[in-house]
Parts: sequence; structure tokens; C-alpha cells
Amino acid sequence: MRQIGREYVENGEFNLKNTIDDIMKGHYNAQRIDEIKRHWECYSLLKDRLPLLRQSLNAHNLGMYAVAVPSILSQMEGIVIDGFDIKQSVSGLQFKQLLKILFKIEDDVNSKGDEHPFDFDSTIGKFYLNFILEHFKHGQDILSPVSRHAILHGGAKPSIYAKEEISLKMIMMMDSILYRVSNLKQEKKNKAKAFFQ
Repeated sequence: MRQIGREYVENGEFNLKNTIDDIMKGHYNAQRIDEIKRHWECYSLLKDRLPLLRQSLNAHNLGMYAVAVPSILSQMEGIVIDGFDIKQSVSGLQFKQLLKILFKIEDDVNSKGDEHPFDFDSTIGKFYLNFILEHFKHGQDILSPVSRHAILHGGAKPSIYAKEEISLKMIMMMDSILYRVSNLKQEKKNKAKAFFQ
């Protein structure tokens, strides 16, 4: 935090993102990623998804970010839906409602999460809603290097997302989702099911 604060005081926002990315890359080294992998193996809800997620983390540690990012992204939505015990088709609007419940988002979903910078639940949920779920059209410049739709539908070239910092953000997002899904109370599951009646 001191390093980030010092960078902001000395240079404003100019190089802040790169500083944060560098700190993140230094903190989440191969050993820490292996710790995350072992932690994920404790989640019973991952039983059938674990082989892919384990390989995704191995790919990350090998520097194969073009493999790690789409592999992790491909599982996020299914884990959220499984966590709420939904056994039917889920529209995009319904999925966004699940995310709002999961991440306790009460504010305007169109905001980028800057209004309450210390409300981690809401901020990370808004990151998912606004950046990971960002739509795209084939041939357009990709606005978000973490756009699930652009990456998984082939609209984003690997040169956009095959980066260590993007892979780490997807790992951290998955870790956050797993934590929240594993702690879902029946009350929230019941609230979510109201969107499917």
C-alpha cells in the first residue's frame, strides 16, 4: 500500500496501473499459485471442474496465459449458477441478478465501482458485471482485455489477454467467486430463485 501511495503522490494516476500490476505479479508467484491450487482442491463443488482449473493454474505458472485465461473464464458462470443450485436455462439478465446477490451489489450496476473504493464485495462484483461481461462486436476494438464474450467467442486476439496480469486477475476473480459461492446461505439462494419463476 505504501508503494502504491508513493507512486500516486509522485506521479498521479499516470503509472499507477503498472505499479499495481507489478506488485500483484510479485506477490502471486508460482508458489502462491500452487497454494491457491491446493486450496481450490478443498471445494467439493469443484469436483468435476477441478481437472480443468488445476491445468489452468499449471498453465499460468508455465507462462501460458493464452491458455489459462480462457480456461478460467469458461468456468466462472457455471460455478456461480451451481452455487445457487439453479437447474435450468439462465439468461444474461438472470445471471447478472445472481452476481448482484453474490457480491451484494445494491448500487447502479452501470457504475464502474469507483464510488465506494473500500467496499470490496461491490467493487469486485461491478468489475465482473462491467468488464468481464462487457459485450463486443466482431471487428471492433476490444475495450476490456478481460471480456468473457470477446475472449471465448474469438473476438479478442490472444495478444490482448495473454498477459500475466490478466491471468492473475482471472485467478483472483475465480478465488473470490469460490469463496462467496461456498459461503452462500439458503436465504440468498431462495432470493435468487425468485428470478426464475
